[in-house]
Amino acid sequence: MRPVSVLLLSAVFSVGSLWAQEVAKAEAERKKQEDKQQEEAAKKAIADYKAERAKAKNPGDIAAAIDNNLGEAEAHPLIRGILAGLLADPNVDVRGAAIDVMGSKKWKGDKECAKILIGAAANQKDSDTKVKCIRRFGNVAPYSLSLSLKMWMRNENNDIAAEAIDSVKEKDSGDTKPWKEANMAPAMPPNEAPIENASSLTLRVL
Repeated sequence: MRPVSVLLLSAVFSVGSLWAQEVAKAEAERKKQEDKQQEEAAKKAIADYKAERAKAKNPGDIAAAIDNNLGEAEAHPLIRGILAGLLADPNVDVRGAAIDVMGSKKWKGDKECAKILIGAAANQKDSDTKVKCIRRFGNVAPYSLSLSLKMWMRNENNDIAAEAIDSVKEKDSGDTKPWKEANMAPAMPPNEAPIENASSLTLRVL
């Protein structure tokens, strides 16, 4: 027969395990509901944007629809997808509005958003929009993506190169370590002691 203390200890562990399972289950359900609410909010923002855009009479109205709806919405993959598509719009004002939204504080730390912005910079024909993409990338990109600016730092356009450098400097860490490490000259090997030429050696017989 098992001692009473062992039985009690076993019961305590069983209760603790059940409680932990219930807590995990409740947390999973809470997260599920939260994700659902965020998705519904994103879908509503997209629907509102499309409705306002349908009434737009010029690119300025479309830009306003982007800012009023997608810009006011919380960051969400569905919103990001719509904004990414707008970066290919033929009108520069529409592209600019989408870039500004993706470069806002709501998207800070979003790697996918940052990658879209820096990728879009290469596809822009005018330098001003390229600069804007790089600047907004600097606003939201995590520091680990700083090396994505490497090619832009050497751009022949001084404004683009300067913006790329400034974007790195604005990172939270405050230094340009990844950039420095990537461009650091290889370490010079230590100087070896000179080796005497065999012809200079003489045999001395004692």
